[in-house]
Amino acid sequence: MIRDTCRTLLPILLASVMLATSAPANTILVDDDFGDGDFVGWTAYPGYDNGQFDASSGDLVMTTNDGSSPLIVTLDNFDTLRDVAVQTQVRLVGNANAVSVFARFNEAAGETYQGAMTPEGEAVLGWNNPEFHQISVFETPLRVTEQDIELRLEVEDNQLRLFAWPAGGPRPTEPAVTAVDARFASGTVGLLYHPIGLGSATFRYARVEQIPEPSGLLMCGLGLLGLVRTWRRQCGTYSKG
Repeated sequence: MIRDTCRTLLPILLASVMLATSAPANTILVDDDFGDGDFVGWTAYPGYDNGQFDASSGDLVMTTNDGSSPLIVTLDNFDTLRDVAVQTQVRLVGNANAVSVFARFNEAAGETYQGAMTPEGEAVLGWNNPEFHQISVFETPLRVTEQDIELRLEVEDNQLRLFAWPAGGPRPTEPAVTAVDARFASGTVGLLYHPIGLGSATFRYARVEQIPEPSGLLMCGLGLLGLVRTWRRQCGTYSKG
């Protein structure tokens, strides 16, 4: 009798767990390909605007004036984002320190999480206050001066994840580099070009997604998962008898 009950209930429990633990989809807040020839909704960050910002070509091109000052644009009207993903496709012309995406950017304090790609192929996670502090780095074969690359920074709770891959290819299942940090709670997002000498950075698009918090259904699913494990142990014990 117990063995029959196990056979009947286990599939039901497993199906319930699969349904309850399905991750909700991210909400796309902004998906701007700059195809309208402007970058309305983005603002050059004061003090980091010594250059030209031009989207008339259908891409956002940042060009340095002095060959050294970082150039930054930030997203307007989204200054309380917490769990968020920001993604772009970018190409460098000339030498540079890095191209980067920001999340939880406090513009007043100059504080932010930063996911960067260097011309040498280093994927870097760090934070600014406003000086840059490196948390983690991983060398990749990507060369942003030779090809377009996709760069995606995810900040979820205290988890930082940076993905980097060749443009046009599938996003990797695993990030290039990860870190744990609880320094900043919320803010806006941004794009950065840090030149070394004359040059430019071309951003093909910018996408911003809100990552949903775990739902009550998900937490219920995790509880069901524990129940399934207990049930399996009990069924295994009874079946031996």
